[in-house]
Amino acid sequence: GSAAVDENAARTCFQALLEHLQDQWTRSIQENSILQGPNFSGMKDYVMENFQAQPMNLAALLSECLKEEKKILASVTATLPCSSPVMSPQWIELDNNVTQMKLQISELKKEVKTLEGLNEKLHYIQKMWQSKVEQDVGLAQSQTLVEQECLKKETFITQTKHV
Repeated sequence: GSAAVDENAARTCFQALLEHLQDQWTRSIQENSILQGPNFSGMKDYVMENFQAQPMNLAALLSECLKEEKKILASVTATLPCSSPVMSPQWIELDNNVTQMKLQISELKKEVKTLEGLNEKLHYIQKMWQSKVEQDVGLAQSQTLVEQECLKKETFITQTKHV
């Protein structure tokens, strides 16, 4: 709240957010869970790129999101009695949408893992190819030198024969 209207508070919160994202990234590396968890490094880069110059913009955006969330929670509490075991059609639809989104996220994570595996294979093939090219270039240069030496010796032998 105060960060949305106070530049110093916004900068302090911004730095705390960056540190938190860095800590989460470090933890995911240590726990070897980079692929399963959120992309904390990407989040940190995005936040720095888009809000480092104006951290109050991020604070204002987050403040608005929190206000909207409070309104939604208040409207839900007011419209649905806590003791009601029956879910309204809107809640059923929302629950179905959330379930569907979870499935899509799961599929997306699988696809990302597959793509990362393919990327690692591509990187390996590129390294091997580069090594092979360097070997072949070295062999080609050696062959050229041997051919030149042979031609020199042939010329020498031919000249010696003529003499």
